Amino acid sequence: MRLTKFEIIPAGIMALAILIMSAVMWAPKAHAQDFKCFVGASVGYGVSAIKAEDGSDVLKVATQSPMLSPEAGCKMSISAIVLGGLARYDFLDIKGNGITGNGRWMLAGTFGWSPLPGAELYALAGFSGSKLKFDGESAGFQSYVVGGGANLALSKSLDLFGEYNAFIGRSKIIEGVKITPDEHVVRAGLRVKLN
Repeated sequence: MRLTKFEIIPAGIMALAILIMSAVMWAPKAHAQDFKCFVGASVGYGVSAIKAEDGSDVLKVATQSPMLSPEAGCKMSISAIVLGGLARYDFLDIKGNGITGNGRWMLAGTFGWSPLPGAELYALAGFSGSKLKFDGESAGFQSYVVGGGANLALSKSLDLFGEYNAFIGRSKIIEGVKITPDEHVVRAGLRVKLN
C-alpha cells in the first residue's frame, strides 16, 4: 500500500513530537522547566462539504456547525522551537440532506516557533475520528487534520489561542453511497498550564 502525502506528513509530525517529548521526559532536571502540560477549552465554527456519490449522481452537502471543544496536551521548548501534542474532543452538530453527526475526537502533534517570550506560532497535524449517519445508517470516519495557530500567554498560568483546522476525510460506503467528509474549522479558546 502506497502512502499519500496526507498520511506521511501528519504521521511524521506526530512521531517527531512524541520522540522529542519522550526524550525530554527522561532528560536531566535542568530541562524540566521547558516541559509544560495544559488543559483548555475552545469555541469554534466549522464549515463542512460532505460529498455523497452513488455511481451516477454526486450530491454535495454543505453544513455549518458551532462547536465546544475541551482539550489537554503537553509541549516543550528548545530555545525558540516548541514541540507538543494534544488531544481534543469537538462537541458539534452536523445536519444536512439526511447526513447528521455530533462529535469528533482529535490527536495531533504541533511544531511551533516562539518569536517573543509568551508568544508562539505553530503548525499542527494529526488524526481525527467521527461518526456520521446517512439515512439512519451510521459509520465511523477517520480524517487527517492539518492546521496552524497562535498562542499568547495572558499570565503565568493562562494562555489565549486561536487556531485553524482542515479535516480531510477518508471515504466510506454506506448503503451503496460513497460518503467523503471534508471540514474547515476556526476556533479560539483558553489554556490553563498545569505546571
